[in-house]
Amino acid sequence: MANINENRKLMVENMKKVKSQLNENKMAMAVKSAAEFSGKHLHFGWDYEREVFNEYKDWDSILNFFKLNLD
Repeated sequence: MANINENRKLMVENMKKVKSQLNENKMAMAVKSAAEFSGKHLHFGWDYEREVFNEYKDWDSILNFFKLNLD
């Protein structure tokens, strides 16, 4: 019984390591993708860091952006 519990502990530890590595890989891919992004990042609403409204004040203004640029 002790051997089974020890194996379970090892499996859990290994699963945690694999999960951690997967998360690191996802982050690396996201950073790489963000660096290669060439589109326009649409922010709307209040910017709490700069304490001003973003270029697009609300969701409707985002929808209008797409209507104007897709028609």
